[in-house]
Amino acid sequence: MSFTKFRKGRIKGISCSGNEVIYYKYGIKSLRNGFINSKQIESARIVLNKVIKKDGKIIIRVHPNIPKTKKPIEVRMGNGKGEIFDYYFRIKTGKILFELNCDKNIAEKAFKLSSYKLPLKVELKKRYD
Repeated sequence: MSFTKFRKGRIKGISCSGNEVIYYKYGIKSLRNGFINSKQIESARIVLNKVIKKDGKIIIRVHPNIPKTKKPIEVRMGNGKGEIFDYYFRIKTGKILFELNCDKNIAEKAFKLSSYKLPLKVELKKRYD
């Protein structure tokens, strides 16, 4: 069974879905368009878990579902597209990446440390009831 390999494409506009904090109290929201791969999501998740510990909960709202291909080193041009080596997710402006359920001080500290691991500019957003 074979699947067609994706093309990179462009990201335009703002996020229409997934732009509100729904489940928990705080959310980490992107301020720029871009790509985020599985390793970056995982490293941000690890930092969030270390800061929050057992005082709160985390939901990851993005899932890398687009394959990225790469040709091996020193291979000549032609011979088709390279093999899949990683997965990534296209992020539009305003998309909520993570949701946190914890105190305000812990959420701010967790946000600051996890923002270093992400390739995009992000902000902490509070849910309005």
